[in-house]
Amino acid sequence: MKGGRKRRKSHFKKGNRTGLIGLESRRWSTFDTQMKEYKRVDEDKYEMAVSSGNYGPGAAPQQSTSNISLLRPTPRPPTLIEQYQHPDTPDPDRHTYRIVNPQKTAEMFNKAMKDHKTHDFSCTGDLIWDHMGEVQWGLAWKVKLTCIQCHFTSELCKLYDEVETDKPGPNPATINYGVHVGLSHTSIGSTETCNLLLSMNIPSPAVSGLQKNANIVGQKLIQHNEKSMTDIRDTLQEVNMLRGLPASAPVPVQTDSRYNNPAGSGNTPQQAATQCTTVTCENSTKKHKIIGLHCVNKLCQSGSLIASRTGKLPCPDHPGCTATLSSDAVIGNEKQWAKQTYSQLAEHGFYVGEITTDPDSSSYRAGAELFSENILPQMPTHYLDTRHVQNGQRRHILKQNFSASMFPGTTAIERSKMQKRFASDLSSRCDSEHKAAFLHFNGDTDKTLSKLTYTSEAVLQCYKGDHSLCKKHSFVCRGKEKNNWLIKSVYLTAKLCKNDSQFKITCDPSDNEKLIECINYRLGIKMLRKTKHLSNTQKCEATNKAFSNSVPKNKSLSRNFEPRIQSTVNGVNLGIAESTTSQCEAVGCPITKGSKVARGLARRQAAYMRSRAHHASAKAKRNRITRTKRRYLNYDKLHAEPVQYYKKNMVVKRLFNSSDCPALADHTYA
Repeated sequence: MKGGRKRRKSHFKKGNRTGLIGLESRRWSTFDTQMKEYKRVDEDKYEMAVSSGNYGPGAAPQQSTSNISLLRPTPRPPTLIEQYQHPDTPDPDRHTYRIVNPQKTAEMFNKAMKDHKTHDFSCTGDLIWDHMGEVQWGLAWKVKLTCIQCHFTSELCKLYDEVETDKPGPNPATINYGVHVGLSHTSIGSTETCNLLLSMNIPSPAVSGLQKNANIVGQKLIQHNEKSMTDIRDTLQEVNMLRGLPASAPVPVQTDSRYNNPAGSGNTPQQAATQCTTVTCENSTKKHKIIGLHCVNKLCQSGSLIASRTGKLPCPDHPGCTATLSSDAVIGNEKQWAKQTYSQLAEHGFYVGEITTDPDSSSYRAGAELFSENILPQMPTHYLDTRHVQNGQRRHILKQNFSASMFPGTTAIERSKMQKRFASDLSSRCDSEHKAAFLHFNGDTDKTLSKLTYTSEAVLQCYKGDHSLCKKHSFVCRGKEKNNWLIKSVYLTAKLCKNDSQFKITCDPSDNEKLIECINYRLGIKMLRKTKHLSNTQKCEATNKAFSNSVPKNKSLSRNFEPRIQSTVNGVNLGIAESTTSQCEAVGCPITKGSKVARGLARRQAAYMRSRAHHASAKAKRNRITRTKRRYLNYDKLHAEPVQYYKKNMVVKRLFNSSDCPALADHTYA
């Protein structure tokens, strides 16, 4: 190109310092004479250095006076999992684990050795596991052996037992069904199962394959538990006949509902709950078996995909939908769910007589509607749960505005603490009086209610320090100076009061009226009639707690929600080991009789029954009360003197005056 030599003369050449001539003589005040330090780091460190997470995405980090200049980053080093993709031993799969049937494995080796000798009698090579030719079938394996010398290869053998089905295609392995029986009693899903297997150095199956088997097993678990609850209802009808009653005589029940989310939570115009479970247990026997179950589900993954394309949610009216309720329907209608449960029971000739619910539940109205529709033979009687009534009484006492002189204490904080302890103690006292009177009169409700009408005044005078009426009308207070309810109280310990004196209240006429109202909240004639049988919903509450193990509220299970609920109910009714054994038999993968597995399940069942018997024993109840009292006593001893070295917002006080921030002055404590 013409003129190229002339242009090249002006190009920069190595060692050329023409541009620096006279640079030292320039007197620029802003010139930086420090030499820059250049560094080259990998991509991860470069990204951490040039970006900051304190100012939002894309914001620049805080400028510094460092003279370090970063060059273009180098590729990031391989992660640990990337390093593990390259084997350091030949045939690395030989050092992993497999789940196989010992009998099938022995048969495979015996047959392979005979075939090997038939193939080449003179070969002395060993037979090894052919990992290149193995086939994974869920958690099971199809394997063949190969000779390291003559390259003999055996037939592909199934190292698992099969579930006999009438469907075309290969039969599933029993282990692939059995694993989902166990998972239905836990919160572990298909993805977590794969992670568990991989951490044990066992190749995991595909998550989709596990989910497919979970759907199949889930339907069988539902059918199995429905049959189990039918057998329980038949047993209860036999018990009615043994008691001299008709087989179809109404049975007392307790009903409660559980939601995966609180109905009023979440950023949604609708109710936040998307799944509801209504449990009905019998109150006719001490076992309180679960006899009815109703599940409501709004979740459907396929429906959500359709809605993302069409803008309309088709649930629950499209094929393969897992939702049983539309998204805009009211899921908190406990009366409707209880009505469906009681109707299903009535279809099988099983009728409810007495219904025990929480004070905030509308399930009892279902019985009245079914009676008006001639589905139930008699009008069910509604009773309230004593445990919830006790908690309601405690909250009612806390809401009362008593006078400042009623509770001992020199400050408002001390008096508030006294009122909280007093509320817990008074609610426990009233409930104990009812239980003790019920036992004293051997369950005669008429005599119990008649006697408890005099107990309210005795309880009031007892807290004032006068125990004379306790000797006549109280069932839990001896009425003696050194042997009364206040001395043995769990909440009102002697350390709570000054000089270790006995707790005592001072009431003016207004306080007296409020306190009588609080006592009659539990011992009034209307509430006594609603709780005269001392029935509760504790079995339903225990079942709801068991649901938290299999269907936790922090996980959304759309397709396997009901199967896991049904499996948990079966476990609560029968015990975890008995339930597992019967469920495995129902799905086609029975436990081997007389094996270590069967003996292990028997040990688990025995431990489960021992634990239940221990927690229900009088000794365990006394120990729980003793531990609770010890905790309160130790707390009162520890906090007898005010803490001198801690104050709330003590650092913030240095930034603001209490006049500038009134909340600091209102909420300080020492």
